[in-house]
Amino acid sequence: MRSKMFARLSVLSAIALAGALVGCGGSSRYTAGDEGRHGDVRSDITPELMTQHQRNVDTYDELEVTWDGNSRMMWADIHRFMLNDRPSLLTGMPTPY
Repeated sequence: MRSKMFARLSVLSAIALAGALVGCGGSSRYTAGDEGRHGDVRSDITPELMTQHQRNVDTYDELEVTWDGNSRMMWADIHRFMLNDRPSLLTGMPTPY
């Protein structure tokens, strides 16, 4: 009696183990490198956004404004260092400096 129960239990546990190892996933209909549009979407869920809240165009605009402002401030610093930002003291007209 015990040997029949043990045999049935071992067969059932073997079937359960085989089912757990195989699983229900099966083979994907997409092969590697041929995922099509699904692969494009899966690789980048929000392609229109570059940061958390900006599109590519917004990010590039922000970078250009930053570079432009920094370069203008750099040239203003150079002019101040070279003392070119004030009018000449040799002018006949009074100056606010």
